[in-house]
Amino acid sequence: MHKTREILRQKWLLGRTHRQTATSNGTSPGAVGSVLARAKAAGLTTWEQVTQLDDEALDRALYGTSVAMPGVAPTEPDCAWIHLRRPSTHRPREHPWPRRLPQLMENDVLTEPTLEKLKSLHL
Repeated sequence: MHKTREILRQKWLLGRTHRQTATSNGTSPGAVGSVLARAKAAGLTTWEQVTQLDDEALDRALYGTSVAMPGVAPTEPDCAWIHLRRPSTHRPREHPWPRRLPQLMENDVLTEPTLEKLKSLHL
């Protein structure tokens, strides 16, 4: 919030460029442009209009709601719930032998010891 007010002050009161304002505030020129676009959408066009608003009113005008609510801690995400419900990208690889076993048995490709070994694996 403090940076938002300072960005608007430097742009409108001091007439600085996006790059100068961004360097001074430790933000990017894109962030400066975003704050100015939000201010324009909220109907704020001069520094005098900004000085008439307190921090919460400016915050609501630009972002819709107060970003920082005093006395209310942000809730932590429920990581276990997220993990259980997200789609899994890991799919166990299907072994090729169970599908091909009847075909191999028909064509007499398997030797008797190999066939016994495969049956013992319970594929």
